Amino acid sequence: MINYEIGTQFPQEKYLKTGEVAMAIPVGLFFDVLYSKTKLTDNEATAFKQGRLTVSLFERYHVPFLIFDFGGGFIFKVALDATKAVLEEPEWMTEQANEVNMFLVDAKTGILKATRLIKLPGMFCEKLREILAKQLSRQSEATVENDINALDRMLATKDMLDRAIDRCIFKQLT
Repeated sequence: MINYEIGTQFPQEKYLKTGEVAMAIPVGLFFDVLYSKTKLTDNEATAFKQGRLTVSLFERYHVPFLIFDFGGGFIFKVALDATKAVLEEPEWMTEQANEVNMFLVDAKTGILKATRLIKLPGMFCEKLREILAKQLSRQSEATVENDINALDRMLATKDMLDRAIDRCIFKQLT
């Protein structure tokens, strides 16, 4: 079991070598989300940890993107690539798991600044699993990676938000 502690080095060092990045990390039956950011503010860390959060699901070419919007311009997106995930975690996405551990890391230092656990609604997860099942049945790892890169170049995050097929809101934690 991996131990995560605020104010210490993020323990999965292989994900820290990429600088500023947002990614889904396959774990067990679902995934975690890592957002490694430069010039991280205290307000962003607080919003990440306990602020209102909207998670939107966008899909194109059987590639799902999750957009995490904390308001005030603090927003990031992650693409899910089932072709890579099943290589690391063969049982990935086969059960009704819905918990996502989120990690906010300072991209320059690798220090974990905030964490958050969210539970995505069942119907949201069903849509996500359907998209990923189609992705696995129709595309190779190289094709999915090419589609992710093309969509990143073609569409701004706002465009993905405007075309989202589902969204869920998590209230501010007190």
